[in-house]
Amino acid sequence: MQDLELAKLELKQKALSLVVTKGGKTIFETSLPGVKGFIQCIKERGKELDGASVADRVVGKPIALLCVYSGVVHVFAALISMGAMKVLDNASIPFQLLKMLFLAFWIQAELTCVLWKSLYRILIAQVRRGKS
Repeated sequence: MQDLELAKLELKQKALSLVVTKGGKTIFETSLPGVKGFIQCIKERGKELDGASVADRVVGKPIALLCVYSGVVHVFAALISMGAMKVLDNASIPFQLLKMLFLAFWIQAELTCVLWKSLYRILIAQVRRGKS
């Protein structure tokens, strides 16, 4: 988990869009927006991403799928979509988030995967009953 903390710190301090760390070192960083930066990372680092930690400003489903594909073991997202959370959860990749987009409003909190599962179940049950 030290790698994830290092990635989070560099993401914030250097105002980057993506930071990848492994073995206590930063192996990739970029300010390219969207999926471009992650694709570039895969091209440059390839199999070195297996076992790495990722900190990204915005994690949507495509980025989450790329994390699974590359063997990433931890993810931090400043903003994450529900689709991305499902992908990471299904792949058993622990993730942390700062903000979550859910039904057109923001929930600001730092959640872990275990807490998200409970929150997700409660929110889905409320939506199904029409109490959102």
